[in-house]
This record gives sequence, structure tokens and C-alpha cells, in this order.
Amino acid sequence: LADNAGRVQRVAELDAAMENYRETLGTGRIDSDWQARRQLFSATEKLAVDGSGVLLGSLQDDADAAIRAMTIVGATCLGAIAVALLFAAKMFYSTFHKLDDAELARVQLEDMNSSIAKLNVELAENFRVLKDAQDDNIKKSKMAQIGALTAMVAHELRNPLGAVRNSTFLISKKMTAAGLSLEKPIERINSAVTRCDGIITQLLEFTTETSLQPRLGCLDDWVVEEIETCAKAIPNEVAIRCELGLGSTEANFDPSALSRVVCALMRNAAQSFGAASPREKLITVSSTLVNGQIRLDIADTGLGISIENLDKVMEPLFTTKSFGPGLGLPIAKQLVDQHGGSLMIRSVLDRGTVVSVILPGPAQSALAA
Repeated sequence: LADNAGRVQRVAELDAAMENYRETLGTGRIDSDWQARRQLFSATEKLAVDGSGVLLGSLQDDADAAIRAMTIVGATCLGAIAVALLFAAKMFYSTFHKLDDAELARVQLEDMNSSIAKLNVELAENFRVLKDAQDDNIKKSKMAQIGALTAMVAHELRNPLGAVRNSTFLISKKMTAAGLSLEKPIERINSAVTRCDGIITQLLEFTTETSLQPRLGCLDDWVVEEIETCAKAIPNEVAIRCELGLGSTEANFDPSALSRVVCALMRNAAQSFGAASPREKLITVSSTLVNGQIRLDIADTGLGISIENLDKVMEPLFTTKSFGPGLGLPIAKQLVDQHGGSLMIRSVLDRGTVVSVILPGPAQSALAA
């Protein structure tokens, strides 16, 4: 500031000198033009030098002030940036920990949901097992009651039926000796007695759990012999075709129990045809190995089973026929279940029915044996 004040003072002195020079020219105190020009050049030179000094000094002062201002601004900005970075770091640290807490809470929530879902599955399974146990107990209780009633009824009915059969035989003999022919009435009586005896037998089979006596043998060979036996009770207009594919494959089964299954299924198939069926009356018996299990199919081209009855045919005492207790399929299912297998029915109305007997395959049969 002192230098600037000095420069301003010198500029003022130059102005005073120039004013003096003008006054001198006006009074004619300058001796010659050369002196005048010399004074003018000297004053101009001094003015230029001092003016440049003043300007440079001012520029330098402005530059120093700008540098100081920039320094202050830069320092302020750096401080602000440092504070902002510190604040951001704090916020990031807090947010990061909050995210960690949120992630931990999410993981814990997922674990809780998984545990709850697992508990729900276990609870549902326990309820299912409990319900099955209750149903099994109820079924066993009912079967015990039905069994006791059936045994009593069978005992009380078979004795009179035996007496009717014996009396019919004696009447037939006497009528023949007397030359009278009562063959048709006698045949109807015998047929009715046989039917009643068959119903009693089915009731006893259904209510009495028999122990199996399985043996290892070639199933296809046994099926051929069994079909020949069952075919004797099937009308001649019904054709039987065998498509056996097990070859020498062996299975572990009870021949007596499985015989009742096959005969019952063959009998049902023979009774599935209408009186005037437009199609060929055909029963096809086939065997094959599917997924390591033995499958025996008995298919017919009969009238089929309606959808509403398809779920009921396995129920005891359900029948669409005019005779019989409706125990053929339930008994067959019981016997197949005792073999460790299953019974499946597929049917299309007016096209036919396929009953599949699924038995354990050769590997399971060998282990059982």
C-alpha cells in the first residue's frame, strides 16, 4: 500500500509538471522548440515508467489478493470436503451396519419360515398317520363285528342249505325212479343253493384274514394253467386271449390266494358284456415287467364302468349286478395287498375295462423267498 501511495504521488507530480509545461508554453518562457520537445519526451517517459509501475503494482496486488482468496477458498473447500467425506463415511458405516442387520434379520426370518414350514409338514404327516391309524382301528373294529356276524350267519345258513341240497338230491332220485322229469326245477334249486353258499364263502373270505403261503415259481406258466381252469366257468361266446411276456421270470406268490384273484377278475370280465354287444366279446390276459414290478392285466371289451361308479367298485357290498354281495373286487384287493402289491382299475364307458394286478418284481420276490 505504501508503494502504491508513492506511485500515486509521483503521478500527481507528473501532472503538476505537465501543467507547468503548458503554462510555460503559454507565457513563452521556453527558448526553443527543442527544449520544449525534450521536456515533453522526458515527462512522457517518466509518466510511462511510473504508470507502468503503478499498473504492474496494481496487477501484482490483485494477483496476490486473488491467490490469497483462492487459498482461502481452497482451504475452505478442502475443509468442507473433509467434513463431507467424514459425514459420508459415517453414514456409509451406519448404513452398512443397518444393511448387515437387515440381512441378518432376513436370514433369521427365512430360517424361521423354513422351520415353520417343516413343522407344518411334520404336523400334517402326523395328522395323516393318526387319521390312518384311527381309520385302521375303525376298520378292524367293523371287520371284527362283521366277521362275528358273518360266522354266525354262515353257520346258521349252511346247515339248512345242506339239508336243501340233500333233499333235492333224494327228490331227484325218487322222481327219476318214478319216471317223472323235474330236471329244470331241481337244477334251479341246486343253482340257488350254490349261489347262496358262494355268498357265504365270500363273506367269510372278506372278514377272515388268512395267512399266505407263498412260493417262488414261474408266473406265466401258472397263469396259463389258471386261465384254463377259469375258462370252464365262462360262456363259450367269450373269447380268451393270452399275451404273456414274462417268460421264465419268477415271482413269490400264494397260488391258492392268487387263483381266487384271477378267477374273480375273469368272472367280472365275462359278466361285463351286454346281451347284444356289437363288438367281439374278448378277454385279454397279459403279463409284463414294468419298472422292476410284475404286472398282470385282465382286459375286456365290455360295457365299461361309469366315472361315478369307478371310485366305488372297491368298496365292500357295492355292486351294480342283480345278484351277489359285491365282495369280489374288495376280496381280490385284500389278497393282492397281502402279497405286497396293488390293484388298479382303468375303464372307459362302452369300450371296456382293464384291471391290473401289480406284484413285487423278481428281486423283491427273491428277497421274500
